[in-house]
Amino acid sequence: MRDVTDSDVKYCFEDEEWEHVLRNTVDSQMHRLPIMDHDKRLGGIVCTGDLATKSDATPAGEALGGISQPR
Repeated sequence: MRDVTDSDVKYCFEDEEWEHVLRNTVDSQMHRLPIMDHDKRLGGIVCTGDLATKSDATPAGEALGGISQPR
């Protein structure tokens, strides 16, 4: 499995602001992030679609574009 996975695991914490999580999805070009508590136990998964339902969809649309851009 190590041949097909990234060794640098990205995640967010359950109490992070959604705007910060959105920026992290763009920076890491990930569509989904695990949500962890501060004991690093899995609490769920957040995806860009979830973030798009927050107040203004423009940042989420920009994030989707940023995630999809090749590096």
